[in-house]
Amino acid sequence: MRKEYDLEKLKVKRRGLLPELQDAKGKSTKVRITISLDQDIVEYFKQSADRVGSLPYQTQINQVLREAIEKNRQDDIETVKLELLKDADFIRALSTQISIARHHQVITMGDKFNLYGLTHVFQEAIQEDRPTLVFEVKNGKGRFLFMMFFDDEDESKDLIYIFMRNTMRMLERKLYGNHLKGQFYIYLKDYMKKLFKDELLIESSVTNNLFIFEDFFNRLNESIPNSIPLNRKISVLRDCWDEVKDELPKEIVDEYDKTILIGPIRLPKNKEPREKTLRKLYLHANGNEDEIARLIWLLKQRNMTVAWTNDINKANRSVKSILNKMS
Repeated sequence: MRKEYDLEKLKVKRRGLLPELQDAKGKSTKVRITISLDQDIVEYFKQSADRVGSLPYQTQINQVLREAIEKNRQDDIETVKLELLKDADFIRALSTQISIARHHQVITMGDKFNLYGLTHVFQEAIQEDRPTLVFEVKNGKGRFLFMMFFDDEDESKDLIYIFMRNTMRMLERKLYGNHLKGQFYIYLKDYMKKLFKDELLIESSVTNNLFIFEDFFNRLNESIPNSIPLNRKISVLRDCWDEVKDELPKEIVDEYDKTILIGPIRLPKNKEPREKTLRKLYLHANGNEDEIARLIWLLKQRNMTVAWTNDINKANRSVKSILNKMS
């Protein structure tokens, strides 16, 4: 075996159909030859060809030969694999390449952290069939607004939006891992970490000497609540909507431009209320948080949704009037 390997140039030699026996499109071509075979072999394939629906015996012989070539080719690959795995120099070269790839991933994606503090509120939202998270966490002078929209129809279901309310900066990151098992892995580059530092409004000299990002991130995790009632989500989202609406994708709600509430409508049995439609009640419904939370609960219980319009000549129904009619 060779003692040095360039993994980028490493190739496995394989036996099989030669390139010169292929046409311009890479397909094998038929070649007419004269070959002597044992009589019993020929008789076997001819008898097989006589069966109803069978291929000609020459074609069957060709198929058997092709299968033998493919098996031989696969055996060659497995043999090379086993030989390489026994070679210490190859393993060292492979290990070096893996280390380089991992280092490159850290550079391109950033340092890995786990927002494990989201575990309880995420599980609560799933259990209550309310796949929307909105809450604010305060740390020192920093005000961090967390938002997640993770209905099955949401394109943003693995994204988290963190809005820094002092500096008015939005950070959008993908979360990796099994969220139901407490895995909310987030990758942060240095400039992203600086966004968190800036939000704390700490003097730069103090920041450089005392600020340890890992400690701050752990405190941030511990500050995330274990439970968030729906009326609280509605209150927080309404309070910050003017600040964040231009930073969020319009797709988090249905028919973004329709903000006038018409009223409830019943859905067919094979359909359920869409979170993207009910989410608009958080933002545009004429009612307080408790009334909206109760209306959403009733709509889901009765398999109903709400209709919206952008016609300013239509009356914007109040949540209270809808509740009175549904009671």
